[in-house]
Amino acid sequence: MPDPDDATRYLYFCRHDGLGFQYFALSWLLGIAEGRDCTVLVDWRSLSFVRSRKQSFTSEALHRYFRLRHPRLIYDPAEIERILKDEAAQVTGAQFGRFTGPVQRSASDIPFRMIKSIAEAHDIRPRWLGPYIELAKPLQEIHDRYVERVSRAVGVHARLGNGERLKNPAMQARMDIPFEAFFEAMDTHPDRDFLLCTDTPAFLQASLDRYGDRVMVVPRAMPPEGDGPGHLAMEGGASVGSDGLQLLGDAMLDMLLLGECGSLICNNSAFTYHARECRGVPTQLVFDEPSTYAIGWQLP
Repeated sequence: MPDPDDATRYLYFCRHDGLGFQYFALSWLLGIAEGRDCTVLVDWRSLSFVRSRKQSFTSEALHRYFRLRHPRLIYDPAEIERILKDEAAQVTGAQFGRFTGPVQRSASDIPFRMIKSIAEAHDIRPRWLGPYIELAKPLQEIHDRYVERVSRAVGVHARLGNGERLKNPAMQARMDIPFEAFFEAMDTHPDRDFLLCTDTPAFLQASLDRYGDRVMVVPRAMPPEGDGPGHLAMEGGASVGSDGLQLLGDAMLDMLLLGECGSLICNNSAFTYHARECRGVPTQLVFDEPSTYAIGWQLP
């Protein structure tokens, strides 16, 4: 299996997936980078939030919402292009599944399903991305306004797709969970408020109808019913013209606040990796079938 060698100074990562997958992958890649004394190049020009809306990605635009301040992480497209041009021999491609970025210019590949194995073979643990995320002032103010109440609440993350249909039928089953399955879990907390994060307006409304002002919803842009999840604008849908980076920033705020909850109910999306693994929030899984995991293995 290919492994970063002594000539590698950079690990190149380009993948279109949503925020949870990005968080998971970068946490392990940063662990490898620290262990092997190299830097991760994160090429977010193909990130689904912008690609599905035909937007361009710049670090300046991202910084309106948040920054990533890890010293071994570069995500400025101009700097990445310079490195790929001038230092190509020192770049190793981190290819996750089918390569979706620009023409591959890398010394070797790290297959996605083997990243954890590579890290553990060198006694390397993930470097959780959470502590290196710096929200821009407007999002930080919202975070600070909610965090005290959230700390006493149950986080609920319902990844139901909002009309998205996946080619993998096993993974689709994870999103076809009836609302009532979540409500049964929520009903076991009769004296707690809920921080509700979902991609599906119908579930949000059903939760508000059932639990009233016990439900907290952070103000955010949300695609209309049936128009897909925030990270992936469906062709012809109303959210195609929305600001993908704003949706990314809103998603990051939700992710961080879920990590502040006293406990968590979810259907095992990678979006909750920060809360479950980085922050150690006690979790009740509504749906737990390893064959449906997008990341290819059960989270520890």
